[in-house]
Amino acid sequence: MRGAVCFAFILVLLVVALCIAGVIYKGAEVTQVNVNDGGIWVTNKSKQMVGHLDYEARILDGALRTEATNSTSARRAKPSPSPTSPL
Repeated sequence: MRGAVCFAFILVLLVVALCIAGVIYKGAEVTQVNVNDGGIWVTNKSKQMVGHLDYEARILDGALRTEATNSTSARRAKPSPSPTSPL
């Protein structure tokens, strides 16, 4: 009985110490990155495809086929969700 009480006390102290350490820890430094690369979204309605064109590199760096018949690539600084499936 005495050993179980001692074990429970140590466990409580450990949990309290971990909680205090979690509150005090400031976290890891992160670098803020701007992901607006100036690329444009292009569509092919007949094939129901959407792609991202990196104009500076002159490559199509991403594409997908959409199941939606009314998909649009118009965006105003926010992604426009549409039901999609990868190529």
